[in-house]
Amino acid sequence: MRINGKNILIFPEYHLTDFPPQAPLTKKEAYELLIAYEKHVFDVLIAGYVERGNDNNFSSCIVIDDGKTHNIRKVRPYKDEVKYISPSTDKKNTIDLSIGKSLFIICHEFSFLLKGEYQDIIAQSDIDNLI
Repeated sequence: MRINGKNILIFPEYHLTDFPPQAPLTKKEAYELLIAYEKHVFDVLIAGYVERGNDNNFSSCIVIDDGKTHNIRKVRPYKDEVKYISPSTDKKNTIDLSIGKSLFIICHEFSFLLKGEYQDIIAQSDIDNLI
């Protein structure tokens, strides 16, 4: 995909790991797996995975853009995910990227977008991309 002249590679939720998570990754391990794709001339790399951290597992998304790494965690686990995935209190899901300000909505959170819960964020944040 191309956005604003940049080549974007997006992998779905749990691409770098599977679900249920047999082997969750640290942010560093996810970065090392995803960076292998950079040689294929992608400017922005995005992939979902199960993140291991502080004795919890989180449904996460790693983003590599212009040499910077960002991590977004899903706030609300869904159905069977609650057996394996912890909710995140990190509400930072809007990131300034080289392609513009981007709002990341991970899986189940999309239903909350449709219900209007993210409308204030979108209206106040001048969002360029919804990913």
